[in-house]
Amino acid sequence: MYPYSEGNVPAGISVLNKPWWQADLKDAADVVSLFETLDHTSDVQGLFSQIRTMLKKGGICFLTTILGSGFDVKELG
Repeated sequence: MYPYSEGNVPAGISVLNKPWWQADLKDAADVVSLFETLDHTSDVQGLFSQIRTMLKKGGICFLTTILGSGFDVKELG
């Protein structure tokens, strides 16, 4: 599940070899990425609260999500 280790990633990249919710990540992340995640959680507010805790000051949360009004839904069904 976690294919990377400290020995096979570029310098300056940290690898988390456990689920994020089991790690102490307070003020630990420069970037948090969520790809098609919001529609899979029942607690969006709790998720964003956790992300805010994880991000360093000035950190970025990058996310994508599916919208019912998006091109692919409207045109492709």
